[in-house]
Amino acid sequence: MDTTIFGYTYDFNDINGFHMMVTNRENTPLSTKDLNPLQMKMIQSNDIPRLLPIMFDQVDLQLRLHYDLRSKKMLDPYLKEKDLTWNEFAHLLINVIEGIESSSLYMMNRNHFVIDKRFIFIGKDSSDVFLTYLPFKEIDRNISLEDEFKKLITDVAEQHEHLHGSEYEELKGYMDEPTFNLDGLKEVLLSLSSAYVHQRAYQEAAASTAVTVEGEEDELTPEDMNEIQNKKKNGKGDKANHKPLTQRELIYLFAGSALAIALMWKMYDMTTQDIWFEISMSFTLIVVVFDIIYINRRRGNGQTASKASRKNRKKKVKGKSQAETETIESGAAQATAGVDTSQVTQTPFDTQPLGEGIKFQHKQTNQKVHPYLTVNRNGEIESINIKESNFLIGRNAEKVHYVEDIDGVSRIHAELVTINNSYGVKDLGSKNGTVINGNALVPYKVYELKDNDQLEIGSSTFTFHHPETYK
Repeated sequence: MDTTIFGYTYDFNDINGFHMMVTNRENTPLSTKDLNPLQMKMIQSNDIPRLLPIMFDQVDLQLRLHYDLRSKKMLDPYLKEKDLTWNEFAHLLINVIEGIESSSLYMMNRNHFVIDKRFIFIGKDSSDVFLTYLPFKEIDRNISLEDEFKKLITDVAEQHEHLHGSEYEELKGYMDEPTFNLDGLKEVLLSLSSAYVHQRAYQEAAASTAVTVEGEEDELTPEDMNEIQNKKKNGKGDKANHKPLTQRELIYLFAGSALAIALMWKMYDMTTQDIWFEISMSFTLIVVVFDIIYINRRRGNGQTASKASRKNRKKKVKGKSQAETETIESGAAQATAGVDTSQVTQTPFDTQPLGEGIKFQHKQTNQKVHPYLTVNRNGEIESINIKESNFLIGRNAEKVHYVEDIDGVSRIHAELVTINNSYGVKDLGSKNGTVINGNALVPYKVYELKDNDQLEIGSSTFTFHHPETYK
């Protein structure tokens, strides 16, 4: 199973805290000569934003890099557990790009970042991003940084079909352009994110302006009558104040709001400072809230004045409906006159279990079968077929292939993986861990599974079976 990245061997361990270690290059132990001395000093002396903290140690002239993963979750299982909105997805990518941009202030080489779901980690939420950096003089990069971004975006979109939409199609269009670069990608993401926020606000506002009269009490109260009369006396009962916003007024309102929001985000794009990001987000929310409140107030002004007309219309419709109903009932009585209903009978359905009386011939052939798990449930053996190449176990029924809803099991707990002709298991950063044959697994590290291995998840013990063929 491949545990190398750009020519360097990595592994996970939980000794003295959860870490990822880089120890070798092409089976040769690392030494300080492999490091970029300036970058090493910068990493040791500074807390570089969005960079995974790195500790260096040397034992018997062998150098090891320790990446601190405590209180962090790998992006790959994080995405399997979370349903990111388009806005969250866009800002996650923006944070990754800004992490690379800001690292240049600390003399980091942008081509030494690893933009992969296995090497990006999340802290408290999707905006708290940590990136893996390789501070070596040379790396065996076999894919460009821009192509890594394209692959990351495509992989995440395939994993979350709900992200597919006009925003993703526009993003794909830019990725196909020969001039694709990270600066342009960031600008496109900011633009799409702003448009997405405003579109959601428009949809919510449009939904709030829809007048639903079904089941609504339309009787005018004395207070309603007094309010209408007072408005007429004071000259405030004009039609303009009673009507909700017209379609043209809505367009003007939202166009002005969108322009203001776009200008604010442009300011953030020019400065790329965290404080301007917070200011832009706050300003966007304020504009959205203002639009919604204003639309609701205009809607509210028109509701009282329209109650009386709706009441009159209902009375007319009700009287008309009663007359139509009487006519229909009279016609129905005439139409059924003289018909002998005793001749109308119900014919029972003749049902038969599917496949009953039908025999199938099955020709047995040698073929590969899927591995499976067995577990003892109160004396009864349950068998679980493993048909997926990435088989997830956990409590979240919407995200996993097998639900184990007992104490001690995380929402997405463990993953059984298929690599070539072998099978393995890895813990996905679960709270209580996973055990194989009595040994606790280090999170995110893949362990080979063999026939009859015992796998403990929560209080359940599964047995792994891997038969080759049947005859």
